Amino acid sequence: NNIVGFPGETPELAMDPVEVNRQHQANNIGCSIYAPFHGTALRELALRRGYLESNDVLAPSNNAATILNMPQFTPEQILGKRRTFCMYVKFPKNRWKEISLAERLTPEGDAAWECLRKEFISTHF
Repeated sequence: NNIVGFPGETPELAMDPVEVNRQHQANNIGCSIYAPFHGTALRELALRRGYLESNDVLAPSNNAATILNMPQFTPEQILGKRRTFCMYVKFPKNRWKEISLAERLTPEGDAAWECLRKEFISTHF
C-alpha cells in the first residue's frame, strides 16, 4: 500500500516508494492519494502551509482526487502519478519516459495510459 500527495511532497519524492517497491519486487501493489483527515498532524501541516483553504472541508476517500492545492505537486500531477504508480514499479526503467507521458491528464496522456494499461494487465495479471 502506497500513498502519493502528502503535504509538501514533490513529484520527485513520490518516486521514492516506487524504488522501494522495485527493490523488494512487490507482488501486490496499490497506490492511493493522501486524504487529510481531521485530527491528524498532517492535516494541520497542510492547513499551516495553505494547502487547504478551510478546516471545514471533509477529506475525501483516498481513491478520490486530492483536496490539497500544492504549487510543487498539483492535483493533476498527483492523479497522474497515482494512475501510473504500478507501471513505474513493474515496467523496466527504460520505459519511464513513456510512462511519464501517461501521467498527463490530456488526450495524448490518456491514450498513452490506455495502451500501457492494456499491456500491464496482459503482462502482470
